[in-house]
Amino acid sequence: LAPTVQAYYAAMLLRSRAVVVEHLQKQLRRTEDPALARLTEFAARLGETALREPVTALADHADPEVRVQVARALGSFPHRESVAALKRLIADTAWPVRAQAARSLGMIADINTLPLVKAALRDDVWWVRLRAALGLMRFGPVGRNALVEVGDSDPYAHAMAKMVLGLQPQALAEFAA
Repeated sequence: LAPTVQAYYAAMLLRSRAVVVEHLQKQLRRTEDPALARLTEFAARLGETALREPVTALADHADPEVRVQVARALGSFPHRESVAALKRLIADTAWPVRAQAARSLGMIADINTLPLVKAALRDDVWWVRLRAALGLMRFGPVGRNALVEVGDSDPYAHAMAKMVLGLQPQALAEFAA
């Protein structure tokens, strides 16, 4: 289903949330399910803490689309196991996974992961650099300082840091969503 329709379903299922969460926990354990990526996305939309563990367990799934959705979802589940999984995902071979991991690490803003997000600012892929720069802004002053300190030895990282530092608060919130 389209993300808008999924969001509508998530809102409508609030009344039967316990049943939905229980069913989703079972579905997320079916690692060969072709709908696993969409189910993981749905779990993130629900934001139910009981879903953190089965979502985290999928961090090493063979399908990159599942890992993308896991990396995106874990930002909504701040926990040491989420952070541990995101530390692996930010080094994934698939750039969309790295981009979402940088985003989620920024959402959690665990100071111990700052060097990983900072390193992602030098990724070969533009989208990963953007997500890393936006993620650094979520760390507050320490992340902003990390962007200010980006030298011009890597012109792509420097340009991305400069662009994100120049965004208005409204634009920053829009991009970081």
